Amino acid sequence: LSSYLRWLFAIVNKDENILSIPLGQPIPNPDKFNAIQSYEEHNRRVREVIPTERLLEYDVKQGWEPLCDFLQVDKCPDEAFPKTNSALSLKAQTISCVLIPLAIVLFLLFTAFAFGFERLTGKKVLAWFDYKWKQCRLSVIHPTSSPCLKKKSSLKNQKVR
Repeated sequence: LSSYLRWLFAIVNKDENILSIPLGQPIPNPDKFNAIQSYEEHNRRVREVIPTERLLEYDVKQGWEPLCDFLQVDKCPDEAFPKTNSALSLKAQTISCVLIPLAIVLFLLFTAFAFGFERLTGKKVLAWFDYKWKQCRLSVIHPTSSPCLKKKSSLKNQKVR
């Protein structure tokens, strides 16, 4: 993909020096004027080379009708033409591309930690956490018998000394 993008950027920018940039080095941003000019030149060349009866110039806003006619499909779909590249769907795709791998990595890390914790202590992480949580909740009800408060107060006493 990287080689293809370099080739594409070289064509769009009309700059063959991009092809000599070592892999791993950043590619300069395309020049907007050259990109538009290159796009329009490409479209002009396509219109020149491909016979009109074999070429469909199509805008998705036109819906199914011109596409079905061109492809000689008798029955066009009744539902609205899909809008999968909306700004909202692109945001959702971008976020999911980050969150899903992150969730998988965090799950794997927690699983590895849980197995290690269980091998070292003989206790399951969630059971240990639940036990500690209940102890601390009891400290709110019975503050004098709380292991959580005793630890905090003993730490305060150590700092004072």
